[in-house]
Amino acid sequence: MVYNREEQGMRVAYFFAATALSAMFGGLVAAGITLIGSVGSLRLTSLIVIPWSWYGLPSNPADAKFWTPEQRETMKLRDLKRQEYMGANQFDWAQIFSALRTWRLYTE
Repeated sequence: MVYNREEQGMRVAYFFAATALSAMFGGLVAAGITLIGSVGSLRLTSLIVIPWSWYGLPSNPADAKFWTPEQRETMKLRDLKRQEYMGANQFDWAQIFSALRTWRLYTE
């Protein structure tokens, strides 16, 4: 995540509120689509949702169009800070064997 610990609580609250609102709005849209009846309801829903999700959603938090340039720069800096804690992307069998030899793995 690219949010600080102090910001995460509010973001989770926004997420839950948006979930309820999107379920309500999605139900209304789905009911309207089923009343059209010309094309299959699932096909029409897919034709609406897939292009929106492909072109409308940003692939990177720093590339979101709805943020100001200052907020984009903040997200880039936070992403760099987060990558420091991610570690290497290389797989090493020695780490697996080291974890399997740790006695705490079998006692807790």
